[in-house]
Amino acid sequence: MSTRHSDAETDMTTTRPAGAILQQAREERGLSLQDVVTATKISVNNLQAIETADYERLPADLYIRGFIRMYAEFLGLEGRELAERFLQERGDSHTASNLGHFLGNGSLTPKKFAEPTRLSPAASALILLTIILLVVGMFCLFTGWNPLSYFVKQARSIPASTALAYHPADPQTSAIVTNKALVLEAHFLKDTEVMLQLDGETILRETYAKESRVNWEANSFIHIEFAEPQSAKLRVNGQPLGFPTPRNGQYKLNLSAPPAAS
Repeated sequence: MSTRHSDAETDMTTTRPAGAILQQAREERGLSLQDVVTATKISVNNLQAIETADYERLPADLYIRGFIRMYAEFLGLEGRELAERFLQERGDSHTASNLGHFLGNGSLTPKKFAEPTRLSPAASALILLTIILLVVGMFCLFTGWNPLSYFVKQARSIPASTALAYHPADPQTSAIVTNKALVLEAHFLKDTEVMLQLDGETILRETYAKESRVNWEANSFIHIEFAEPQSAKLRVNGQPLGFPTPRNGQYKLNLSAPPAAS
């Protein structure tokens, strides 16, 4: 018993385009595109693009492979072979199109066929740094964390006396060391304002920072007032001196030089 093959099946061994073979097989069987749509659920637009080799209208190769096999097997043809042939034709078409584009522009250079341009390491590092800064910024915004608070705290802890201009009431800022009868030393335990009188004259009103140290000298009399309680450790002429007890909410201390020996 002989088997009759259609012209389309015979064309499987020729170089005719796969789409044309499918179209011929469909027409020989008296089927319309709509008949194929109903049976295979492939859209009419994709069927037309397959038959006319309109590659730009078709989706990715993965989907086309399945469409061709389903279409061919519905028509009784070898689906796998036709799918591979169609994809090969599609690839050859893209290669020829790109080559024609380069030749038409007169710019056929090795650079055109190189790998796609990639970001330089410096550009990649800059992008990564930008992303990190954005993440840190968002974290600070939502948590209230201030990464600069440590440096601000350190700046505030610098002794205020180191920033004072020259003043005769503060020997640390004076280039002339004198031998006075009274020497008052203060080691500040907290930030506080100080008002000072030396030998009866108001000569200093300053705010000192925690951990700062300062000496004052006078011939006969020192009057000092602190704005904060227990804000400093005091020594007079090298001897410890208690912090003044509060009187009417004020912390005052009066020191007089001992009488000279006769």
